[in-house]
Amino acid sequence: MSKEFKVGDTVWCTVCGRGLVTSIDTSTGKNYPVEVRFDYIRGEQYYTKGGSMLVGGNRCLFFSKPTVTGQTERPFVSELLGKNVIVLSKDSKEILGQGKVIHENNKYITVDWKVDKCSSKYTKYIKEEISIVEINEKNIIKFN
Repeated sequence: MSKEFKVGDTVWCTVCGRGLVTSIDTSTGKNYPVEVRFDYIRGEQYYTKGGSMLVGGNRCLFFSKPTVTGQTERPFVSELLGKNVIVLSKDSKEILGQGKVIHENNKYITVDWKVDKCSSKYTKYIKEEISIVEINEKNIIKFN
């Protein structure tokens, strides 16, 4: 099977969709010899012989419809991991506990309540049901 584009080939671009190769400039020195007209874009787009929109770029022109996968949402970034917090009931504002955040994602938070030096109790909370107050030097109560 040939990897070269030919006039009349139906092709798919990851950016522009389905198109038809309408011309190939065979003169030497052309960076973008492959001309393609697309179904839903006016004018034509030009590609390298390797099917790229940029010299040295990734191929984006294919002989079959490409499947593109990748995250479309920004990854979750924990803001509380490793911090000491007080967990409150969102409805009643009752204190549910105090401890260190050991896991956090966009839906849940897991807190380690140190029972004593040798044991811990872990509780997983649904973020929508709680309020969280970070414990820091400004809001900590100190006893003499």
